[in-house]
Amino acid sequence: MALVKLGPKYADGLLSHAKRGHHVASVIQVLGDLGEPRLIPDLEQFVESPDPKIASAASESIEVLRGDDRD
Repeated sequence: MALVKLGPKYADGLLSHAKRGHHVASVIQVLGDLGEPRLIPDLEQFVESPDPKIASAASESIEVLRGDDRD
């Protein structure tokens, strides 16, 4: 939650972190929580990940960013 509170100005750095393979599922989840729809195209590359945690995190984050979160 601390990363989310820092705000979207850190989104690009976090995305870079995920692309390098560091804590990918967790970082993707934070990116969704940041609420930056511009990140959707970048997150879509993770949806087909062979790692189910990464694929799920990407799908969920994209849903949140699109406003499809139906909790």
